[in-house]
Order: sequence, then structure tokens, then C-alpha cells
Amino acid sequence: MSAVHRHIELNTIDVGNFPSSRNGHKWKDFHIYLHGFANLPSGRGEDTLSPAFECNGLRWRLIVYPGGHDTAQEGYVSVFLTLGSPGTATITFDINILQKFGTRFDRPIDINTFDIISGRSYGASNLVKRSDILDPSKNLLDDNGTLAFIVSIKEEETEAMPTAFVPNNPFLDMIQDKFLDEETADVCFEVSSSEIEEDRSKRSRSSTSFHAHSQILNICAPMLASLFESN
Repeated sequence: MSAVHRHIELNTIDVGNFPSSRNGHKWKDFHIYLHGFANLPSGRGEDTLSPAFECNGLRWRLIVYPGGHDTAQEGYVSVFLTLGSPGTATITFDINILQKFGTRFDRPIDINTFDIISGRSYGASNLVKRSDILDPSKNLLDDNGTLAFIVSIKEEETEAMPTAFVPNNPFLDMIQDKFLDEETADVCFEVSSSEIEEDRSKRSRSSTSFHAHSQILNICAPMLASLFESN
């Protein structure tokens, strides 16, 4: 199994309304380039696997059979989309060839919705004749021999989670209002300063009283609260 070494994810900006076939949904496009297509393994059943790309939180890969899948008609190229993530998923997608001048091929894999199981593939066994791809007049390969596929996947619509109502809590303001409130306080601290005379007697100079609440004191200053209890 050979691998494609590069894939490009496009970020698109839409102007105007989506085409009617898209029904107004958002789609994500992935451009996948098979460089040197003519030299890729082209035996029947030999595949080329793209790197994984992500959409709707899942990993996907494009599988191309340059010489056709076992179920393909002789001479046709097969292409499939496969789910690389575990489990199952419902996906709406289409696959097309991006021609040399940037236009889409006129025989795409139509938009389809499938329930895909991890490891299973969905696509087209008979997408286009290999000879048409290699024919320069068809303009399917660029000047470097690169074949470009475009995979379009419809993005899942996600519902916005409702914002939870959180009422304002007045508790903090209520506590602050009681700061130094003498009427409701059950603790009083008296802080005083004094000076020592020569005979070692103390003479009080000034004192200040602070009123507090024992429950708040136990929470915010437990060491100070314990000194209060011991006295």
C-alpha cells in the first residue's frame, strides 16, 4: 500500500447563498493530491491511501485504486472514503476530481449519506477510466502529473448549550456590611500601646477597640480565634 505525502485543507469564505443542492448547510472541502499518478501502483486491487484528515471530530482517509478495485470494470479508477476512527458515523459527502484548471470533473460521486462503520469504505468503483486521466487532452492531470481529488463533507450542526442562570450572591456584601459592626459583634479586641517608665511601671498611652464576629474569626483567623477562646 502506497501513501500520498500531502493533503491540503482549504478554509473557505462564502459570499451569498449556498447552492440549492447544499440546502444551506456548511461543508468542509479537502483537496488531496496524488503526485506522479502515472507511476502509482496500478494493478487491480492495489490501493493508494491518503493521510488522515479530520471532520466532525472523526478521522477519514481517501483510498484510491489507480488500476481499479476488485469490483471495478476493467480500466477504471476506483475511489472510496473510509472511516479511520473507531465506531460508526453517519456522513454526507461527495468526491470529485479537481481538473487541471481548477474546475470540477463532470462525473463526480454524487452527494450521499451513509452510516459508515470503522474500516468500511464507500465511494465509486468506476469513477473514471484510467486512460482518460492519462490523456493530456482531458486536463485531469496538472503539468507535473498530479491528480487532485476534492472531498466535501457536510459539517454536523451542533446546538449551542444554553447559558446556565447563576443569580447574584449578596452574601459577600452582607458580610462586608457587618465589618466592625458593634451591634452584631460578639467579640471585642482592645489594642493599646504603653510606655515603660524608669521604675518599670507602665503608663497607658492610647487604646483602640475592634469589634468582630466569632464565626468569621474561626474561618479567617483560626489562630487568633484560639487565643481568644483560651482567654
